[in-house]
Amino acid sequence: MRQSKLKTSSFVFVSLLSISLLSGCVKGVFNTCPPIVAYSADQMEKSITEVEQLPADSEILNMILDYAQLREQLRYCLD
Repeated sequence: MRQSKLKTSSFVFVSLLSISLLSGCVKGVFNTCPPIVAYSADQMEKSITEVEQLPADSEILNMILDYAQLREQLRYCLD
């Protein structure tokens, strides 16, 4: 029984060591940031017109402002 535990723990140790050594060999830069959607000038003009028509206490306006902040954070992430 004791020898079985020793073999299992040795196998686990060797496996973890191999994985950690191999992961250090990975080359390249990985970007985990999602892409930012680009909008055309026509889409931007139309959206500005629509946003200007919203009442000041609109919840949709608050969501749009949150989205704008998220886009800024994504720009920082991608730089």
